[in-house]
Amino acid sequence: STILAVRTKAVDGETSHSPNQCRARTFGGIDDDGILDDLNVKSQIDACSYGKLIFVPPEDDMAYPAVQGGVVTVELNKSVVGMSHGTVLDWLLVETPKVAGDL
Repeated sequence: STILAVRTKAVDGETSHSPNQCRARTFGGIDDDGILDDLNVKSQIDACSYGKLIFVPPEDDMAYPAVQGGVVTVELNKSVVGMSHGTVLDWLLVETPKVAGDL
């Protein structure tokens, strides 16, 4: 199954992990500190499903250059501090396809 890691950058803050750290923690690989992250979302879903569900990043697409290695940073021109998770998720569901396409 193809999954996309979405970082959020809002008026009043952004995801603390870099795109590379998000990639490593989601799909595995070397993080910003040069450490191999072999315990990640992909590895754990694979293990828990006994290999029946394998997460892969979407292929890079020149039509959506913001998506690189399965990670995209979505900028919200809004304040997220104090907002419910559901509200922020609704905003991301609108804004993400603008930079990542329909996944």
